[in-house]
Amino acid sequence: MAFDGIKRQAGEVETLLRQSADAGVAEAQYVLGSKMYREQTNIKEATHWLIKAAQNGLANAEYLVGELCLTSPWIEIDEHKAHFWLERAAKQGHELALKRSAYIKLNATDPKLRDAKTALTYLQPLMNLNGDNPEILYLMALAYEQQDKRQRADAVRMIKDAIYRAEQRGWDTKEWHDKLTTWTSGGNVTISNETY
Repeated sequence: MAFDGIKRQAGEVETLLRQSADAGVAEAQYVLGSKMYREQTNIKEATHWLIKAAQNGLANAEYLVGELCLTSPWIEIDEHKAHFWLERAAKQGHELALKRSAYIKLNATDPKLRDAKTALTYLQPLMNLNGDNPEILYLMALAYEQQDKRQRADAVRMIKDAIYRAEQRGWDTKEWHDKLTTWTSGGNVTISNETY
């Protein structure tokens, strides 16, 4: 499929993938489903194969099915289904699933899915691998702030670092600046003369 130097007949790749997918080979199910989805030849069948691969425990397929449940224009958006599949992939250490699962735990519209403590457990290995990634720093800042308001100073430090690194890469940071502004302004503090 990927090497131009190999001679093949028209449709041979899909035939071989189908044979393997029908035999239950998760990797073939994933590749066939991904290929069909990417080429938009048959979205319904593509999602069938991707779900089969995910049900067979292939982390890449679990991640992709979860991502499609959040972003696909052809699949009904469903945070709960996305959460289910992304968590399965995250438990296998899939880096993109760890990040996306943390995102859901911090930003889900359904409050039952929100859990800053679990988000931190997903983000910690990513910080160890790629701690200079602005998006990971931003999500860590959200997790610190949501888990314990007393950690706002750490959250502010992290979000400022995330903004700086993102702007160095030319990213749009308006949303992050807005979040920082809400964390650092708008409150009233009264200082009394009481001694403790």
